[in-house]
Amino acid sequence: MPVDFSVVDEDGKAIYQKAGISHGRFSFTTPSAGGSNYEDDYYDYEADDYGASGHSNMKYEVCFSNVPKGGGDTKQKRKVAFKILKGAMTTDHFKDKQESEFSDVEGQLEDLNDELSELMADLEEVRLREDDLRRVNEKINKQVLFYSVTACVIMFAVGGYQLFHMKSFFKKKKII
Repeated sequence: MPVDFSVVDEDGKAIYQKAGISHGRFSFTTPSAGGSNYEDDYYDYEADDYGASGHSNMKYEVCFSNVPKGGGDTKQKRKVAFKILKGAMTTDHFKDKQESEFSDVEGQLEDLNDELSELMADLEEVRLREDDLRRVNEKINKQVLFYSVTACVIMFAVGGYQLFHMKSFFKKKKII
């Protein structure tokens, strides 16, 4: 019995919807940092897996609904296999062009180029996160130093006060 499949972004906008599917491969491209439109990547019936490609840090809600039409059995169980692919591994350069004008080496080079571009983007993101964490670490180090020095000053002040108080106490009692 088929199920309905939909993908919705953070804003509640439907990115992809397909009703009455029993198997297949479904993909969509999310907007990258510079883009704002959604575009279908490819639609191909194959095994029971669904793939999504994209380079955005948005959150997506994926929904499989199993509502029988015409009052069917609502207690029937379904098994859904779901796999999300991301980045360069979702692109198939051989599908885009005919093999007569395109060699295996050129396809592999384009795959490597895509993977390298994705790696460079990930490296830049790691570098930015490292900068943020370094700033936080330096701020915490300054606060720890300030509180440590403050605690030492307070301990010496309290120790001096206790020493002065004990000295005056013993002088009063004529022990010293």
